[in-house]
Amino acid sequence: SSVAKRFNSDEITSSTSIGIDQLDYLDEEIRSILLGDLKIEHLFPVQSQVIPYLIGQRRTHSPLPSADVCVASPTGSGKTLTYVVPLIQNI
Repeated sequence: SSVAKRFNSDEITSSTSIGIDQLDYLDEEIRSILLGDLKIEHLFPVQSQVIPYLIGQRRTHSPLPSADVCVASPTGSGKTLTYVVPLIQNI
């Protein structure tokens, strides 16, 4: 699609990783689950770029994103959580 938003892990540096406790765009309950139950203290770089984008789409548009989202990233880089966290928060 010509309106696709593309995220490529080659363009995301490891310095973009942010601690879960600093993510004010996530609900407190989701932060608590990530920290306490799942023992996740930091987002992977791809997550720190895409999750706020997807959550921001929900805040400014309809429940459907305004564009397709394509994430090109190696296995184990956190793509699944990247999609699941915004879905759970939006529910």
